[in-house]
Amino acid sequence: MLKRKWLIAGTALSLIIPGVANAASSSASPAPAVQNEKKAEQAPQLNKEDFAKKHAEMKAELLKLVKTYTPEKQAEWNQAIKKQEDLRMQLKPMFEKHKEARKDKLEKWHKKGENGKMTEAEMKEKMAKWKEKRHENKMQKREEMKKFKEAVKSKDKAEIKKQLNKALDELQNRNKKMEDRIKDMDKTPKGNVQ
Repeated sequence: MLKRKWLIAGTALSLIIPGVANAASSSASPAPAVQNEKKAEQAPQLNKEDFAKKHAEMKAELLKLVKTYTPEKQAEWNQAIKKQEDLRMQLKPMFEKHKEARKDKLEKWHKKGENGKMTEAEMKEKMAKWKEKRHENKMQKREEMKKFKEAVKSKDKAEIKKQLNKALDELQNRNKKMEDRIKDMDKTPKGNVQ
């Protein structure tokens, strides 16, 4: 009976030990698992084709809402969207052309810090202000999108119409800013750093 217990214990240990050894060797590098978990928490990265498909679906859904709730503005929407696409196509090659100028401007900014013309605290403050402004803009856009989605979900016609008109105005303003930017970029190569 005692031999039998030792035989079972020995067999169990012989099965467990290789598994423990493998677990120990694989747990020596937990960093990739942590990185993968962090990547999973972030928004999924779409390739160009998936992004284009998603963008087309969103555009079609938006135009459907425009047709339903603000049919009198449908022509304006189509014109603004077409203009946006044209402006983006014009801007695309300009970004590459002016990439070096932006790098140079950043380098000059860092050299100011190194030469003592700008302290590290001033540089950090400038970056913090820029990040805060950018964050505020993002949060404002998220809030507007949330209101719009809630209006669509609740099928509140007045609110949907209000949000669509507001979105059209914003799209037209962004188009105007892109036009101005194209004009500025055509004149002289400027950096995009503030």
